[in-house]
Amino acid sequence: MIWNKNLETGVAKIDEEHKELYRRLEMMTDPANANKADQMIKFMSDYVVKHFTDEQAIHAGSAYPKAGIHKGYHEAFIKALDDKIKEYRSAEGNRLTEAKTAMQINSLVVNWLTQHILVHDMEFAKYYKEKNK
Repeated sequence: MIWNKNLETGVAKIDEEHKELYRRLEMMTDPANANKADQMIKFMSDYVVKHFTDEQAIHAGSAYPKAGIHKGYHEAFIKALDDKIKEYRSAEGNRLTEAKTAMQINSLVVNWLTQHILVHDMEFAKYYKEKNK
């Protein structure tokens, strides 16, 4: 899925980082980058953690009442992503399984992130904009 305006929360820092995640996800599906899967998966894992840390700081700074619940969503996703990355690493040397698992990682991130943005991040954005009028 390509980034589009429907995914904009209106919170600049969050939108900037979401756009970067989608940009990298698109790169992962580009066949020209197939030999860079390890690098891209490592980046994705690190960047997701960075993004969640940044987002949670914004929640804390705005006294978001659902910050703890939101953090729980992030933690569950990181666990699911870590499990998939372990599966990818255990397939080392089996190029077909590596490629399949890399695509599953991509799908996991795209599907989860899109749903999370459209539901939970939009809910936060509404709260944030109301609070900062």
